[in-house]
Amino acid sequence: MQTLPSAEAFEGTRRYLPTRVLGAGSWGTVYQAYDNERNAFVAVKLLSRVGPEPLMRFKREFRALQNVVHSNLVTLYELLSHGDQWFFTMELVDGATFLEYVMGSVNVAPRRGLVANEIDVTADQRVRQKNEPSTLEVAPQAYTLATVLMQPPVGQREARLDDAAIARLRHALGQLVDGLCVLHAAGKLHRDVKPSNVLVTPTDRVVILDFGLVRDRQDLDIHRSSSGGVVGTPAYMSPEQSAGDDVTEATDWYSVGVLLFEALTGEVPYEARASEMTAARRELPPLAPSMLVKGVPKDLDALCVQLLARQPGERLRGQQLREKLVRPSMPPMVRGVVDPQAQLFGRASELQALTQASEHVRNQQQAALVELTGAAGIGKSVLARKFFYDLCNAHQRWVVLEGRCGETETVPFKAFDGVVDELVAWLANLPATTVASLLPRDFTALCRLFPVLRRLEAQVPARRRSVEPLDALELRRRAFRALREMLARVAERYPLAIFLDDLQWGDDESAALL
Repeated sequence: MQTLPSAEAFEGTRRYLPTRVLGAGSWGTVYQAYDNERNAFVAVKLLSRVGPEPLMRFKREFRALQNVVHSNLVTLYELLSHGDQWFFTMELVDGATFLEYVMGSVNVAPRRGLVANEIDVTADQRVRQKNEPSTLEVAPQAYTLATVLMQPPVGQREARLDDAAIARLRHALGQLVDGLCVLHAAGKLHRDVKPSNVLVTPTDRVVILDFGLVRDRQDLDIHRSSSGGVVGTPAYMSPEQSAGDDVTEATDWYSVGVLLFEALTGEVPYEARASEMTAARRELPPLAPSMLVKGVPKDLDALCVQLLARQPGERLRGQQLREKLVRPSMPPMVRGVVDPQAQLFGRASELQALTQASEHVRNQQQAALVELTGAAGIGKSVLARKFFYDLCNAHQRWVVLEGRCGETETVPFKAFDGVVDELVAWLANLPATTVASLLPRDFTALCRLFPVLRRLEAQVPARRRSVEPLDALELRRRAFRALREMLARVAERYPLAIFLDDLQWGDDESAALL
């Protein structure tokens, strides 16, 4: 049975032998490891921060990108659970950061912690941050570039980039735009574009990586939830992201603008405490790189200013960038997810069967089971997601929980793992008293099977904190019963649908639970 992941070092498995640590962040540690089956080195990302919220984010990072394949996005391989540890494997990218590549050197000094570190602001901190004065009444040295904006710059520095560096910048920027366009076409937002998350290999291939903050753009409207705070790297955040507002594709393009500004000038547009940067981004117009540095190409100068616009609607978008970045060869856009608002043709009978099942659930207060079968690639998943999208729009009270049996996942109860993640995210948005009334009597046993549920432990009355049985079979029996009880309680208040995708890749444990 699974428990919360530990923060211990990755000691490897029979298949994966770790050889060295490549890097560490606030959520995980990345190792180089030898894959005995592939006979090649891979990167292994180990979840190193204990807790249900990190575990949910970790799984979301893998699942969001496992089917999005493009030369400018890192390729993910497998998600695994081994003992108390969770990790996934991916392509090992050997290269320099975006800025190191542009400068033609791997000896670029890292920026100080304020720029390099990610932040994750809690809801209470977010409220306090929004209540802070939005004026810039701070010492001028705390925001050097903001001061330049309020008075004419005193001369320009010599050109930072020579012709060869400008050529490398154009080449890398074009591939970065291509990769983000593919990510956005797949309905995802990166939310943490920065130099260390964009690598360039010795073959001049740009690879976007580290999708720890990736988020569904539309969330498929099936009640997914974020942590409710501000996440990202302060110096590269858009005004709306740093303020905790809703974000769109324009947020990623703002970060690209910061990256371009830094490549051209050697500085980020705003560098101060997080709250001061938030105010500066909202109140001050974007600064053109040419005001600080000589020899900036006019098109890149204008491009940078347009990307750093304060209002999301004023920024350049993907296709506009592709058109402005004229390059000899432009890789074709790969297909993205089907827009759930689009109309389906030739599927009237299948949609009718699903509609009848949903009406049976609502009107008769009884369960219904629908099995969608067909050849691979015929559109079963698209049909189901389209149906549930329309169902939620027509009947706001429906709760739709989706799980997927990933062919490349080796986790317990994988058919239901995503379902429980989405259930936790949905419950987290309800009042505490409502959540407490929906939790089962044997909640502790259920947490042993699905650790992410411990995010709700604060809502469990003391009388329901049952003693965990020692026998594994008894524990599983009680956990199964608890999940059934919990879903039944939800269904008593809301029409409930559970969508299990790619069930053919399910495991024996999922079959027993189902």
